[in-house]
Amino acid sequence: MTLDLLPQGSIAEIQEVLGEDHLSLRLMEIGFIDGQRVKRTGQAPQGDPIEYAVGGCRIGLRKVEAARIRVSLVV
Repeated sequence: MTLDLLPQGSIAEIQEVLGEDHLSLRLMEIGFIDGQRVKRTGQAPQGDPIEYAVGGCRIGLRKVEAARIRVSLVV
């Protein structure tokens, strides 16, 4: 599944950042790296952007950006 589909309050482990462009590099620089755990913590009233907790920080990503991150749900 991709990060934009992660349900509110759920925790997932990042599997990979898709692509080899400026956006994928930037996502990795801000903490979205393989093996890192991420939690969906909130979203804007219209549903975009979505807020995630990763690496001790809270980061807002637009859905199109979050869709570039493949994750697996942590049970």
